Amino acid sequence: MPLATTFYVISLVLGIEFEEKCVFLQWTRSYRHRESLNNNTRSVENKQRIKIANMKKALLIVTSLVWTTLSFAYDFEKDGVFYNIISVSDLTVEVAKGDNSANNYSGDVVVPEEVEYSGRKLKVIAVGKSAFYQSYQLSSVHLPNSITSIGEYAFYYCKNVTTINMPSSLKSIGDWAFGFCNKFEGIDLPENVDSIGIYAFCQCKKITHINIPRKMRTLAQCVFTNSGITEVDIPDNITYILKSATYRV
Repeated sequence: MPLATTFYVISLVLGIEFEEKCVFLQWTRSYRHRESLNNNTRSVENKQRIKIANMKKALLIVTSLVWTTLSFAYDFEKDGVFYNIISVSDLTVEVAKGDNSANNYSGDVVVPEEVEYSGRKLKVIAVGKSAFYQSYQLSSVHLPNSITSIGEYAFYYCKNVTTINMPSSLKSIGDWAFGFCNKFEGIDLPENVDSIGIYAFCQCKKITHINIPRKMRTLAQCVFTNSGITEVDIPDNITYILKSATYRV
């Protein structure tokens, strides 16, 4: 029984006069009003607490996902090389960045054509986006003839790398793939290459000559900007050269 009702019943039993009863009823109404206000306040506070709790939960989930993404940016590691699985059915992988920090690779890195993982042999067909990004201590990279693509920023700002072979299987080179590889010397693009992204060889100061594969149809914007290239062999099949493709060559 509510407290106000209890007090009212007691007043009847004790024979409290009418005026006193009115005062008592006014008090009970005031009491109920205060209780209502308090209940509303508590309701609002509870809703706010629930909202804050839900926001904290959502933030925790997002933070966990971000941390997982940053801390585990690869599927597995083998002999110092990190990999992401591209296709489970095709058993293919790409070379990946080790974690969210720079300087994952150093010295001379040899990428195999196949790598064994969980009892299966997986074919290495690509160098993934930002795979060697800012690996300042990297000296050279040997890529197998299974590589068909080199992703965006794959070797970006590997400022001390001098040698990276281009396998005959290579077909595409992403945007800024070799940007700011200041000591990268000599490059012979395979004839299978039909796509080179913007700024792909930007600031490659040591490269003085480059051949354009015959499968190419278009030279991307600023592909050789501020490089050391003084001579470019452009085949007849090139039908379109984007503005500034060879700016400051």
